[in-house]
Amino acid sequence: MISAGWYEALRLALVPVEARTREEIVRAFDVTKRDGAHALVVLDDAFLTSNAAFISKLALTSHIPGIGEKSHAVTGGLMAYAAD
Repeated sequence: MISAGWYEALRLALVPVEARTREEIVRAFDVTKRDGAHALVVLDDAFLTSNAAFISKLALTSHIPGIGEKSHAVTGGLMAYAAD
């Protein structure tokens, strides 16, 4: 089992950001840019999946590589995590 602080050992910071509207997605990208995020992980969620193209476009224009469900990679995200 991996301990909860594994990211600290790698000197990484995890910054969870919630979004339930497109406006909140935009604000989430503003937060990630402000905080100097180097990557984005999009969880498998019906709302986020339905906005995959929007999120991928924001990630691309923000120069933040992203990983998410297959729809994120198909719409321009860096890579996907899913069973093939």
